[in-house]
Amino acid sequence: MAIRNIIVDDIDGTPDAQTYQLISPADGSIWEIDLAPANAKKLVDALSLFIGQGRQVEGNKVPAWMTSPTRKPLTSKTPASTRATREYDKDAFRVWAVSNGKWTGGRPKNDVIDEFEAARAT
Repeated sequence: MAIRNIIVDDIDGTPDAQTYQLISPADGSIWEIDLAPANAKKLVDALSLFIGQGRQVEGNKVPAWMTSPTRKPLTSKTPASTRATREYDKDAFRVWAVSNGKWTGGRPKNDVIDEFEAARAT
């Protein structure tokens, strides 16, 4: 027995819709919506007033990996487990960095670690 997944339009429930990704110009967030051809045309028509007043920028095509239906989540290209880690005394760094107002938590920047190591060397 074969199973077929059917994408339905998010607006009116029409079957055999297609998933579209929209990038918000306000904050860069990415939204997905499933639309049948008729509603996809309505979306394009609604945006045409704004697009028509804008200027096309060279090289502004969205990369294929961002719009592919099999797109993987946006993550770092190098997994954290394979990144090179910098060796330094993390406990001593925390004490020094917090007491000198150089760090408030999270991953410390390399220049702050350099400053810490220079201070320890003197």
